[in-house]
Amino acid sequence: MAQTVVTGLGSLKGMQALHRTRFLIVILYLSGIVVAGFSPYFLSLASFKAPEAHWLIHIHAACFVGWLLLLFEQARRMYVRDYRGHLRLGALGIRYGFAMLALGLVVAFSVPVMRYQAGDRTLDQAAEFLLFTVGDMVLFGLLFFAAAKTRNRPALHKRFMLMAATALTFAASVRLMSPFQIPGLFLAFWLSPILLMMLLDTIKSSKHHMVYGAGIVLMLLLYARVFVAGSELWLPTGRAIIQLLAF
Repeated sequence: MAQTVVTGLGSLKGMQALHRTRFLIVILYLSGIVVAGFSPYFLSLASFKAPEAHWLIHIHAACFVGWLLLLFEQARRMYVRDYRGHLRLGALGIRYGFAMLALGLVVAFSVPVMRYQAGDRTLDQAAEFLLFTVGDMVLFGLLFFAAAKTRNRPALHKRFMLMAATALTFAASVRLMSPFQIPGLFLAFWLSPILLMMLLDTIKSSKHHMVYGAGIVLMLLLYARVFVAGSELWLPTGRAIIQLLAF
């Protein structure tokens, strides 16, 4: 009987420890998706070779890595209960996030134009690509703005932050899942950090925060751009933007 009680207490402590570390776990998983998706770029850096890319891409990549590190550090501070440190760094983090959003929008418009000018993509391909890059930043911006507005409501704030970071894994998820060509696999993989977080949340409570549902609905709405990106519903607008910015 005593051994059963001890075992039960040990399992309870293990579940509590897992519950406390769940954001760190999911952020590491999310970061792994990014590193795996852009492994050629990161392997070049690890080999002390400058990857062939426009300088704007290097700045954007550095800012993105900085964002993931900042996100992990904020989760770590909450884990060790350094609440004051979390709040102080959070004030900087909000400014960093909005600065990254501004840079991301510049990159979102610039990269399709540069690829079109270089002859790497046709006008239609560049216009289609534009909807994806801008869509990523619109989705991130909406979720990050929600996170910034809910700073005084930690249960909402941290989940919006996690979903904003997940939104930025779209391109990495495409790179990793495109070889499989299995319907629905990309969506499941892209949303997997959120689904994993929902699973880990059930360790303490079966109640899922409504923010997850709202975030997933928003992400699915923005995902719908894949169905119109190559159609005449979008291409005339996309072509006009690319041609306007290209000259």
